[in-house]
Amino acid sequence: MGIVFSKISIIVSMEADNYYARTLFVGNLDETFTPETLRNLFQTFGEIKNIELPFDQASKKSRGYGFVEFDEVEDAEHAQFNLDEAEVYGRVIKVRYAKPTKKKPISSKPVWEDPNWHNEQGTTQNVDNENDS
Repeated sequence: MGIVFSKISIIVSMEADNYYARTLFVGNLDETFTPETLRNLFQTFGEIKNIELPFDQASKKSRGYGFVEFDEVEDAEHAQFNLDEAEVYGRVIKVRYAKPTKKKPISSKPVWEDPNWHNEQGTTQNVDNENDS
């Protein structure tokens, strides 16, 4: 049974690695970019699986970056090579491979037990004194 779990974890790991090899971060986009604009720019390099283009909720404009996920790793490689540092709508865009977000370690302690948290918040830490009645 342990072998099955190790095979499953290897497959999941390979799929995650493949995702980041197929997904490009696109930065320094003009605020007028839409998902369709981004798709039109990248679709010449291959079949696109997914487009993510975050918008500012207040202004409803692009936040200046997005993600393009290709079906094939080779298509992402060609797009990255050809479009990195290209000028689009008067801006030089950056096209890099997407990286996993860094996860913060999970702790069972409340944040206020960390002395650094008090420094960041500008508060003082209350310490129980056994001599107080």
